[in-house]
Amino acid sequence: MKNNDFQELVDRNLSGLTWDERERQKVLHAISEEEKPMKKVSMTFILIAAILCISVVALAAGLVFSKKVDAAQLADSALEQKYGITPAMQTYFDRQITGEGNNATVTYKGFNEFAYVLGEYTVTIKDGKAEAAWSRDGEDTVGGFDADAWGPEQLAEMMRINKETFGLEPFRSKAIAITASHGIEKTDGRELSEEEKEEMRAQQQKESEAAEKAAKLSIPEMDKIAREAVAVRYAFNQDQINHLACLEENCWYRLLGEEKIPCYEFWFYLGYEDDGYEGEEGAGIYYVTVNVETGVVEDLEYESDLSSNG
Repeated sequence: MKNNDFQELVDRNLSGLTWDERERQKVLHAISEEEKPMKKVSMTFILIAAILCISVVALAAGLVFSKKVDAAQLADSALEQKYGITPAMQTYFDRQITGEGNNATVTYKGFNEFAYVLGEYTVTIKDGKAEAAWSRDGEDTVGGFDADAWGPEQLAEMMRINKETFGLEPFRSKAIAITASHGIEKTDGRELSEEEKEEMRAQQQKESEAAEKAAKLSIPEMDKIAREAVAVRYAFNQDQINHLACLEENCWYRLLGEEKIPCYEFWFYLGYEDDGYEGEEGAGIYYVTVNVETGVVEDLEYESDLSSNG
């Protein structure tokens, strides 16, 4: 991930007035990152990671996903099957899950300036069956970025441009103009004050200490579970497994959701500077949240690496 891409992520998350759990955690990470430079992944760590990953297939039988993760997988599959929206394209959406398991609703909202053109996808899961719908169903998406509604064709082009230029132009300005033409005002929210940032840091520290105190599993034990979860959920090949790297300074103990589940969150990277991965498939960031008491994978999310390989 390039530094300018990361700053764009920081700016986006610090501008929101309200956040879901994932967005709150991103903001906390963004605040933390303001105080330290991004580090490269050492090859020594990658070699250790490769050794740990050798047994992934053998361990898979004991892997346990939460009902929330199961719901997300059903929804992601339904979204791709019906509309062609791949997990990588979800980088331009905010995903929220209500309910869990076989009965849940998963929404994918275009973020910030893309909210109007991308619209909102809703996947309703009932008795294990997923039905996907789009708020802009039936509208014409022909015309590239000049179209009023943007579908998978525009998203694919957005990813290509973003990857080659490390930026959001020209499609960002196009989205803003189309939104404005409908009389919809774009709100950037407000910047957090230093007092608010300090309050969030203090709360983060308090919750982190509580989660660490509740831990029954060691970090290496949870690391194996987290890597296995990524490999199984995203059907990694051996090359991807071998090069999946972790930035330890971006990992932390935390309390998840309203239930305050004690967890440890891993940040894995693929296709990032020194990790040695030369492919394009699956490049990006993987957030894996593991229950520190039971080892259950409570949350799992992927963001494509729009800055390409380092």
